[in-house]
Amino acid sequence: MPMSSLSYRPNEWSEFFSAVKNHLSSFATQHWPLEVDGSGPEGRLSLNRLFKSFPVPADIVLLSTDGIEFGGSTERYATAFRYDFSRPNTLDIRTHGIVPLNDLGSHPELIEGILGFEPDIQDGLLTPASIFAGNFPCCIHVVPYDARTRVEDYADNLAEWLSHHPSELLEAFSAKTDFKFKYGLSSDPLLTDEQLLQMDETCGCFVKMSDGKPLTISERHKSIAHIQLIPQVPDSLKNTFRQAKRLYVYGYLEYDFFTISLHYAHLALDAALHARWSATLPPSVTISYYDKKAKTTHQHTLANPSHVKIREYCQRAKWRIGAVHVDGKLFPSTVRSVVRELAEKNFLTIWQRKMIEEFDIKARNSLTHLESAPIHFPSGHELELAADTINSLFDSMPPSVKICTP
Repeated sequence: MPMSSLSYRPNEWSEFFSAVKNHLSSFATQHWPLEVDGSGPEGRLSLNRLFKSFPVPADIVLLSTDGIEFGGSTERYATAFRYDFSRPNTLDIRTHGIVPLNDLGSHPELIEGILGFEPDIQDGLLTPASIFAGNFPCCIHVVPYDARTRVEDYADNLAEWLSHHPSELLEAFSAKTDFKFKYGLSSDPLLTDEQLLQMDETCGCFVKMSDGKPLTISERHKSIAHIQLIPQVPDSLKNTFRQAKRLYVYGYLEYDFFTISLHYAHLALDAALHARWSATLPPSVTISYYDKKAKTTHQHTLANPSHVKIREYCQRAKWRIGAVHVDGKLFPSTVRSVVRELAEKNFLTIWQRKMIEEFDIKARNSLTHLESAPIHFPSGHELELAADTINSLFDSMPPSVKICTP
């Protein structure tokens, strides 16, 4: 059966794609908003670029439903589009008339050649469902109605498909800079297992007095195996401290890990200070904030409070953290103020407070806020000092009490 012809109103498809373009652009702006300078997460940027690439070149065929059941639908036509995403923002429309759905096999040059319908897609055309197939640069979109008469429905359907399409299409619209390509960077040389497990040569500079040889990895492990945290210490802190110990051991393989180990030990101590302060709170507290501009006092009751939960609530409520009170007492919003309160409650000795304020806080800050990467010597002694301070913080609590940090 010969392919049917159909006359189109002038600019009909141009107007159609103009409406689809506007709908897709609005859809992207609403669902994946960007910052005022157009920046945002990579996924959002790619989706915005994809949705705002319309119009793209399109081949269009109307598929006549005459003579078939078409799932009980009364629609006279289905509409098939083949989009070329390699040419974004290009209005290039090619219409190919009408093809009867019950006679697709008579038009292989159109169905397979131009539209690129695979046999499995052709079988799916006989049911009144939308289809989206293919990948960059060319995709096929079929809807079970005359798209010209239901522009908004069509644009919604296309938006739904594009939102969940495979990553290859999104990757084609990625704005991410490939710095490796831009600067001609080479990948790291691939090392064997044997090479990766060799002792860092810097470790060879530190030898035992007994035999003039560097510590083996098992000897490094043995040297800190005795350092343990007591049962009352929260599990999350134990995990952080365990990582500090592991990093110390594996400094044998990568000397810089000794520095990272020290950082994690200070992070564990910092978390311990806040957790111990949280353990002094009752089951429920009233947090309050006086807004000087509005001359209004705001209050909120917080169950199962902790330092983190109080801070997070204040941030959400847009309360100035330095002016917040907990049960009428000023909230210790800084590490130093937490240390001061713990010392006042005799959870820290004068010496421990002094060491934390004059050494630990500074060391943690220097390792966290970097302008250049410091290198520290391996020191199991510093791990032991951190563990002793953490243990002393929680030693006054009954062993049966378990603190769960948020």
